[in-house]
Amino acid sequence: MNSIVDSVLSMNLDVYRQSEIQDTDTGAIVREWNFYKTVPCHVKGVISNSATTRSSDKQIFSNKYLNDQVVQVRTAEKLTAREKVTNIRDSEGNTIWNESIIQMRLQQYLRLWEQLQSQIRLVV
Repeated sequence: MNSIVDSVLSMNLDVYRQSEIQDTDTGAIVREWNFYKTVPCHVKGVISNSATTRSSDKQIFSNKYLNDQVVQVRTAEKLTAREKVTNIRDSEGNTIWNESIIQMRLQQYLRLWEQLQSQIRLVV
């Protein structure tokens, strides 16, 4: 890249791509996230007091715990909905935001568990 773009996109992030395979035993579609590439970027947290735009980070406590974190990411190349962004680092390589891979794996296993439960109900 040229020096102007380098000065604006002074951070880096890792991009993971979703891939799908079909389970040979159950026929269920299994999705996994695999590292794709590292991309230069600029990231900032979203802060808003307006009801018409996306609100800032929030936590909701009830019978389910929800923790939404919102960041705005700018890159030189387009990111797609089938890609996941994590491990955002500053210009010195210090991690400033990271969605745990364990959390992504947990979500995958929970979806698979729900699919298996629905298949068991169909058989019974």
